[in-house]
Amino acid sequence: MANPQKEQGYTAVANEILEEVAIRKFSSTQHKILLVIWRYTYGFHRKSHAFSISFVQSKTGLSKDASKRGIKSLIDKNVITVVKEASFNGSRELMFNKDYETWKIVSDAPENVEEMEQNTSNNSLGADSSTGGGIAPPTGSAPAPPTGGGSAPQLKKEKESKERVVVDARKETPFSFFEQNFHILNGHIQDKIGNWCDDLTEEVVMEAMKITSENGVRKFSYTESILREWFNHSLTDIEKVRAHELHKKEAKPNARHGNNPQRDMGKGRTGQEQFVPEFVGRYKRA
Repeated sequence: MANPQKEQGYTAVANEILEEVAIRKFSSTQHKILLVIWRYTYGFHRKSHAFSISFVQSKTGLSKDASKRGIKSLIDKNVITVVKEASFNGSRELMFNKDYETWKIVSDAPENVEEMEQNTSNNSLGADSSTGGGIAPPTGSAPAPPTGGGSAPQLKKEKESKERVVVDARKETPFSFFEQNFHILNGHIQDKIGNWCDDLTEEVVMEAMKITSENGVRKFSYTESILREWFNHSLTDIEKVRAHELHKKEAKPNARHGNNPQRDMGKGRTGQEQFVPEFVGRYKRA
């Protein structure tokens, strides 16, 4: 059973911000990205942080395209701002804009109390007219509408979609693999992993990490040396990467046991250096 405690860490977000976000028309994608941005900025007592697309994708379960569109829409709506553009050495640095009066997100809240009362009054009038002046309709006069707000195929499709999102959220990512097999993920390594995922793919980065772990190494610099080799050979597909590594493994025994006349010169059948007496050389010269 999960038992989270505030003592284990928490993210301090002002109540005023939470209330404002609740009444704005944010999409579910935008909500997810906002939570991640709060978690890795306010959650670490900082105002901004570098966020790669792959990192946001791994923390939200969204697709790569959805993550890109979500971040872009929040920037366009002035909900998050770009502190520093992405470079070869780092991801784009983002900051949450707490001045909600500058957001370009429509609010669902009524403008004043009179509007709320008018809406309530209209709803009650509509209810009275539908029942014929308050008289309840006879029971059993019509079949009850289907519950659940949709047909069975539609409900099945929605259920499958929700299950797919849960599976995607639990899917192993380069970030989670690093924390489980290397050490605690810090911001510097997070940026590097994110950049490599953007340049190659998550699968390729994971493969390099697995090779690093299998060789008993726990340094990301070792992983980067593998990734650079693949990048220089334009190996951006996981199948090409695996074929490349298999070819290297098959080539190693040949290189180790192959014939080298220059190397084997002066060696006997056992491969050991043979002692040649000095007088043999004098005899040959004579």
